Amino acid sequence: MLGEVLAATSHVDPEPGVRFLKKNVPSAGGLHPIEAYVVAQRIEGLEAGVYHYHPVAHELARLPSQPESTFSRRLLSGQYWFADAHALVILVCRFERNFWKYRNHAKAYRAVVLDAGHISQAIYTQATAHGLGAFVTAAINEEEAERLLGLEPMREGPLAVCGFGWRSPQMQTAEMDPAGHIWKVQS
Repeated sequence: MLGEVLAATSHVDPEPGVRFLKKNVPSAGGLHPIEAYVVAQRIEGLEAGVYHYHPVAHELARLPSQPESTFSRRLLSGQYWFADAHALVILVCRFERNFWKYRNHAKAYRAVVLDAGHISQAIYTQATAHGLGAFVTAAINEEEAERLLGLEPMREGPLAVCGFGWRSPQMQTAEMDPAGHIWKVQS
């Protein structure tokens, strides 16, 4: 999933210290300021925990500090119907990657929000292609993510959380299938 959505397919280094990544998702100015942290909960072959995804090497690096078992529910502000997803992807923006180009203008923030939308849509598309359920939410507890990931507020911050995984054999809550298309409602 991460390789299909977030991996760098190539890169351009126009000058020392400046690298533009080419990915399967668009990004304003080609800057790709959004990074992914994966909360692996039930992924075969991967130890449960929090990982940083490196798009050039296509690798997951396990973070030194790991969360308590209730982290996902707190991160998702109590949205328990999302908290048990097999994988959660915290989309974190490194704001300075866009602000230098857009001269600290408000359009830099609009651009990163659009970038998060592109990534979440690509996750939905790939999840569907693999027969998985997916979601995205911006109703998150930023402080939980900032603390665990060691982020510097105002310079970098979580924008949204996407998740994906195998659907449950039966509906647990209507939020995941409000129109009754996946699970048939028992009367």
